[in-house]
Amino acid sequence: MFNWLTFLLLLSTRAVLAQTNSFHLDSQSELGIVLTEGWKWHKGDHQVWAKPDFDDSRWEMIDPTKDMGDLPQLRPGVTGWFRIRFEVDSSLLNMPLAFQVYQSIASEIYLNGNLLQKYGVVGPTGQEAVGYQPHYEPEGIIFQKTQQVLAVRFSLQPDLPYFYYIRPYKVFEFRLNSVKSAAYIRSLEVKHFGLNCFEAGMFLLLALIHLIFFLNYPKQKANLYFAFSAFSIGIGHLFFGFILKSTSLAFKAYAAAIDYPLIMPVYGIFLYLTIWDLFSQKRTPYFWFLLTYTAIGSLTFTRLYHSGYLWGVVLPLFLANAESLRISFDAFRKKQSGVLAIIIGLAAYFIFFSWFMLIVVDSIPNQQIIQEYDLASVLYNGSLFCAPISFSIYLSRKFAGTSKALESKFKEVQQLSTEKEATLLRQNAELQAALLEGQTTERKRVAADLHDNLGSTLSSLRWSLGAIDKNKLSLHEQEVYRHVQNSIELSYDQVRLLAHNLLPEELEKQGLWVALEQLTRKLNKNTPVTFTLHLPEKKERLKAKIAFELYSICLELINNILKHAQATEARIAVEEVNNEIKLTVIDNGKGISEKDPNGKGLRNIAERVKSLDGSWRVTSNEGKGTLSVISINNGSERYCK
Repeated sequence: MFNWLTFLLLLSTRAVLAQTNSFHLDSQSELGIVLTEGWKWHKGDHQVWAKPDFDDSRWEMIDPTKDMGDLPQLRPGVTGWFRIRFEVDSSLLNMPLAFQVYQSIASEIYLNGNLLQKYGVVGPTGQEAVGYQPHYEPEGIIFQKTQQVLAVRFSLQPDLPYFYYIRPYKVFEFRLNSVKSAAYIRSLEVKHFGLNCFEAGMFLLLALIHLIFFLNYPKQKANLYFAFSAFSIGIGHLFFGFILKSTSLAFKAYAAAIDYPLIMPVYGIFLYLTIWDLFSQKRTPYFWFLLTYTAIGSLTFTRLYHSGYLWGVVLPLFLANAESLRISFDAFRKKQSGVLAIIIGLAAYFIFFSWFMLIVVDSIPNQQIIQEYDLASVLYNGSLFCAPISFSIYLSRKFAGTSKALESKFKEVQQLSTEKEATLLRQNAELQAALLEGQTTERKRVAADLHDNLGSTLSSLRWSLGAIDKNKLSLHEQEVYRHVQNSIELSYDQVRLLAHNLLPEELEKQGLWVALEQLTRKLNKNTPVTFTLHLPEKKERLKAKIAFELYSICLELINNILKHAQATEARIAVEEVNNEIKLTVIDNGKGISEKDPNGKGLRNIAERVKSLDGSWRVTSNEGKGTLSVISINNGSERYCK
């Protein structure tokens, strides 16, 4: 292999006295040579134009490497031919070389009359053309003679939204190179795709972060606007990466018409809305002008091939950026904290992007910075993150400050809530205690009324009834007399039992244990259910409140058994287990399907258990009885000293 390779390509016409031009290529430049001079073209289509001996002396000279907008003679839907003649130095004959094509047309390439390669579909009239961009895909070529004729049959695909943009629609570029250098040229395209994907990932990550900020604090809409801005340019760069990679001309044209508004005006207007939400929030006429102009420009810029992207895409971006800078300066003059970072980011973006656009419109020359990137690429990629990073820093600090303020406020509210809850619990406990005390007082009053008034009345009736001479009554009257006497006796016993159960005298004088024993005896005497009672061996007297509550709970449970359980046996047990007092009431009745939380008696039980800081567990299976277990802490404060 040679350390370096020099191609000598002699381009000449077949015309008489034609001038010959020499081109030298140093392979160490890794750029090869692009055939730009000596091309001719003619509108129409005839296969004989591919033959090397065809006379093309009357054809029009053309440089097909230019943008299609700079070649007015070429129009979409037209079929035509390019031809070029050149001589190859004998030292290059039979040597493996490479050619690479970049085009915005559909083409059939012929070398010396033989088909060399086809890209896309060339229609017979041009209306059926399907464009194809090969992106410098290397193809092998070997020259076997010095005289060469390259002919290209082509068509421009019609009805596409063509517009001039940063990567121009070059009509046809044919590059000759060494195999190694051709691979290098191709690798640059892949690197550009990877860079765009990386940039897209960074912007989409920023969009996600600030969307999360917004969801956590929706009042700060600046995070939402910035998320839309970062999402717009992120999707735009991801889309642009696929535009670079795609070979379909139709996809590239339509995708670019969508992509450029996302990268420039839509991105810029949402940055402006971020600044507007942070520092202004005044819907001035200029505010509505910017929104309207951005929308109209983004939708119509493809109508003017050369200047449409300038006024429809670039200008709205500059106007939004300038207005954002103005609002930021006003905020800076008003001593807004942290706004200087935004001003620096916007100013850097404005300077770098303006410099880049001056290169794009050929106002200042471009320069190669490194092998892969020129000055325009460096300026554009450098400008991308200036504003987003400064905005993200400011919004993140603002969100952190807001979060701290909210956290402090939350702690304050939480403390107030805790204090309020404690107050409510205390008031509820006091209310419950007052309620229970009122119930106890009422029980005493009702018990006294039953015993003293109704009991005395029934006693009088008994005495009056006893004064009647039964022997003077007829048999029927004697039967009625016995029935009335039995009813009065039963009523008298039930009133005494009811008065006793409401507040038994034994409970106040002798405590819970004696009261339960007395209650069990009366239940066994006056009810069809057989009750058994089990008490702890160590019978320390409980405090009056606890004794009364446990007795009342026991009465409620017994009342449920007598009314609903249809039981024949029931057991009441009080025991001390693991520093707890447990009251257990169990029956062999029909059981219940579920505890009714709306029953007054059950609500009373629940409230009384709660007043003792205890727990209540009910186990019931239909047809197998019901088990109720009430547990309270057996502390020393539970007992009388």
